[in-house]
Amino acid sequence: MGILESYTERIKLYVKNAGWYFFSSMFVAIVGLAMNPLMAMNLEPLDYAIVGYFTSYNLLLQPLLTLNINKFYSRQYFFIPEEKRNDLGHTIVSTLLVIGSCSLVLFLAGFYVFYSNTEHSFPFWPYALLAFVQIHLNNIAGLYLSKLKITRQAKKFAIINIGQCLLTQGALILFVVMLHKGALGKLLAPLIISFLFAVYSCVKLLHKNHFDRQIMKTALKFGYPLAFAALFWYFLSGVDKFFLEKLNDSYTFGLYNVGASIALYLQIFYSSVSTTFAPDMYKSIAERNTRKLLTVGGVILATVIISNLLFVAFAPLIIDLLTAGRYTDSCLYARIFAIQNITMAVYLLMGSIMTGYGYVKQQLVLRICAAAVALFIYKYMIDSFGFVGAAWGQVLIFLFAFSITAAFLIIKARKSGPETFELKK
Repeated sequence: MGILESYTERIKLYVKNAGWYFFSSMFVAIVGLAMNPLMAMNLEPLDYAIVGYFTSYNLLLQPLLTLNINKFYSRQYFFIPEEKRNDLGHTIVSTLLVIGSCSLVLFLAGFYVFYSNTEHSFPFWPYALLAFVQIHLNNIAGLYLSKLKITRQAKKFAIINIGQCLLTQGALILFVVMLHKGALGKLLAPLIISFLFAVYSCVKLLHKNHFDRQIMKTALKFGYPLAFAALFWYFLSGVDKFFLEKLNDSYTFGLYNVGASIALYLQIFYSSVSTTFAPDMYKSIAERNTRKLLTVGGVILATVIISNLLFVAFAPLIIDLLTAGRYTDSCLYARIFAIQNITMAVYLLMGSIMTGYGYVKQQLVLRICAAAVALFIYKYMIDSFGFVGAAWGQVLIFLFAFSITAAFLIIKARKSGPETFELKK
């Protein structure tokens, strides 16, 4: 009876945590969707084009700001003694602050030189600064949310997530709707709120005299292959904006970005479910429980597939409502990006499993291969089919990336246990 009660309590805890994660994620998505018609009535296609273009470079900047040591925190939690976990959080956030700030300055300087010596449809300042600084601040706030997830503080996670959402939407109403600042307001509003939550996260994560150089070295050893791999993510799902901007069609570019942004909301299903089960996935890998790992992966993928296929079926009605009838022509792109959500989710799941097993260097090699193929796919698809080709190109690219990653895992994972990345005493 004791075993049955223990099992029942674990199930209740899963359901409770899943409810908080799912509720907060869905709340954020619903509020964003409800705000979408208001944004559509106050933003022009050029505004969407500007925001979509500059934020696409966040995919390239993100790994340079973090060297992916933020993932080390979540993964290493189950491999480190409990008494060193405060040291882990303090060390990671301290390292992120230093590395991120230096990388941000260097990236801005380098990008400015590149931008000044090539022809572009949009001005550099202030859009690049607003877009790039925000990603640095989000990394800090995201680390604290990772701590809440890994320690199963689901209710607190939900409260912070919802609070940030409401404040951000309030700032958007102020800058975009009331002050009519267009793309400037669309980028400035979330930047201000991200700064506030980054400060709050630092207060929660930093502990006096808890910096551990050995943790930093181990984190960098773990993270740098993932960081290089993440750099190549830009070539999977960001470089399309670079090619499309050269077509000098800001109106269609705007529609393309509207469709992509609406389909992006559907990724909340992958995010919420993977957030709920990420600790179980890493734990099952540590315990070499393949059956549990497959079950968790199946639940995640089923949620993503069902939600995105439902969107494809009702996309015209949904987009008409979400854009107040202004951007119904973006329906074509939104449907394609919904299919891309499925192939990307499968690939992301495979990548998470590889990270859990510690195959970080192998993941880098596979990502480089996928990025090289992606350039050829984008070049051919955009030259042949324009904006529609770029959207379908993403579907094909993630399908290819998933295929080579799954092949590696099938061959390798069952023969070897996970790398431990143990800390030296």
